[in-house]
Amino acid sequence: MAEVKCEICGRYFKRLPTHLRVHSLNTLEYLSLYPGSNLYSEEHKQNMSRNTSGIKNSMYGKHHSCESKEKIAQTKIGNKEIGEKISRAMKVSAKRGREHHMFGKKHSPEVIKTLSEKAIARLVNGFNLHANHKKGYFFSRKNNKNIWYDSSYELRAFELLEIDESVVQFSRNKIRVPYVFEGVQRFCLPDLLVTYIDGTTKIIEIKPKRKIRLIPKEGTKIDFMSIYFEDTKTSFEVWTERELGLLEDK
Repeated sequence: MAEVKCEICGRYFKRLPTHLRVHSLNTLEYLSLYPGSNLYSEEHKQNMSRNTSGIKNSMYGKHHSCESKEKIAQTKIGNKEIGEKISRAMKVSAKRGREHHMFGKKHSPEVIKTLSEKAIARLVNGFNLHANHKKGYFFSRKNNKNIWYDSSYELRAFELLEIDESVVQFSRNKIRVPYVFEGVQRFCLPDLLVTYIDGTTKIIEIKPKRKIRLIPKEGTKIDFMSIYFEDTKTSFEVWTERELGLLEDK
């Protein structure tokens, strides 16, 4: 294949940077989502090389002035300093135990509620770049748009819903559900809103079964969501490995 594939929509191009604007991403954001991906086809790279080599190079037969060399050297020093600052900041942020600024402390209920609301807002507005799982865009022909997924489980759900003939459309859910954990009110956002051909709708939460079983907070969320949607007479389901057709990790 002489072209490179866009990992978001699956289409092929000679160069991706311009196309990525369609997905509201720049090259750095794209590479952070899909490390190691190619941005240019081999043919395009060869053309760029031919167009910038020999007499076609803008610096052919020229030399940098002393002032230009000094600016280049200063830029390199500046970039190195910036890199060192970032490295130090990352080391500080990675501190654990007694060195961490929150060691022995807890957020107040007000702060927890605020953080929860901000996390919900990020999800409602499109996607959550802070997720630590496989994430990206799934192009749905059924919806004629890209839909953000935060995990491989969500991606699997999108693929199943896309081929399910009884499904008219599906999208990220925007209904916030209040719940209480450790005496503090928080909010959670079930994953999907699905509309079926008979006009019915369903809210779907996608979660690994082991996560529900082993993490008390996740189990509490599920309990509150079940009660909330039962009270509002809204159909609600939790999709784990069984519903997704995946094998659960033991």
